[in-house]
Amino acid sequence: MNNIVLIGASSFLGSRIVELYDPRICNLRFEDNEQNWINYGKENADADAVILLSRACRKTSPRRDRETMLNEVSGVSKILRAFPDTHFVFASTKVVYGLTDNSVQLTSRDSIIENIFNSVNGELVNTIADFPEIMFTEQSLNDLELEHQIYAHTKLCVEHLIKYCAKTYTIFRLWDITN
Repeated sequence: MNNIVLIGASSFLGSRIVELYDPRICNLRFEDNEQNWINYGKENADADAVILLSRACRKTSPRRDRETMLNEVSGVSKILRAFPDTHFVFASTKVVYGLTDNSVQLTSRDSIIENIFNSVNGELVNTIADFPEIMFTEQSLNDLELEHQIYAHTKLCVEHLIKYCAKTYTIFRLWDITN
């Protein structure tokens, strides 16, 4: 799996991918300049896929605001330009449906990772998939608190960027992850 670029290696999912596989770990950040991203893309032009697990948020309140949204969207735009011919796997969220901790559906991170690597190997190409696949009632994003609204809209914007700018993609709208 050394032809996989992993962005977000320190995340809960990313750290497990690093344990199980040998991906190329990208240490660039969303806010790094575009030329650094372009150079990294050239150095890794043989990558079969980019797994994007990163997100822009703070550890302190407010965790998400206009600045974090712009940072994430701008960063993903740079990554897409750096890897124009690469399959993208993006970890999105159930929050795009207006759902938060009131709608819990646990799934193991190993199960998610298995599906991520299935998508790298050609399954679920050009697809947005809920994981786990369950029945639910979508809620209005307007009913969310402001930080969750910003989070949802950020993820939707990034999903659209990937959908229309990546060569191929798989987007997983993830629910609640357990060990």
